[in-house]
Amino acid sequence: MDIAVDSEIDHHDPVALRELLGRFCSGITVVATEGPAGVAGFACQSFSALSLDPPMVLISVMRRSRTLPVLLERGDFAVSVLGSDAAEVSATVGGRDPDKFSRVPLAWTGRGMPVIAGSLAWFDCSVTRVVDGGDHVVILADVNGAGPQDSSGDPLLFFRGRYEQMARPMPTVPTAVTHAATPGIASAAAAAAVDGAYREPVGALAGYVPGDWF
Repeated sequence: MDIAVDSEIDHHDPVALRELLGRFCSGITVVATEGPAGVAGFACQSFSALSLDPPMVLISVMRRSRTLPVLLERGDFAVSVLGSDAAEVSATVGGRDPDKFSRVPLAWTGRGMPVIAGSLAWFDCSVTRVVDGGDHVVILADVNGAGPQDSSGDPLLFFRGRYEQMARPMPTVPTAVTHAATPGIASAAAAAAVDGAYREPVGALAGYVPGDWF
């Protein structure tokens, strides 16, 4: 028998919709480029892999972002994936201070794009297409370079308006072959995995007013 959903929100209410979307846990990146006035960029949750062959990624940027015209004029940018120790970097880059990048550690790719030093990963990108996305634009980009070769850190996470971090890794779930050989182990392993994945809050963004963020 079909089961109806418990309730719905008014999806035209931006506050209610934003809260609901905030229940999707994401990583945090810094998108940055070099403009005429120096480094420009913003903290970005809306980053995703797009293609492996050819290598491509995408980002979503608010139309009112001060960085957007600089990024589109340059045509190149870098994405830095932040580690769990970089909540302060995220908050700084997500703010409105025009000199904010002087207060975060930077490194430079071979093509001259700024990345956050010590990031879990970075991607040096070129804009290939810009797509309308309502109050955002979606930027598709080729990956020209990426690194580092190895990183053992945990990611900085964002969930329900708060920074979060992984407290411990999930146990490895046995393979399908093991499941078939040992009836019932799949559900037990899944339960253990869910029980083992808990959150550890890093800091709330109470009263936070977005500058270059999202």
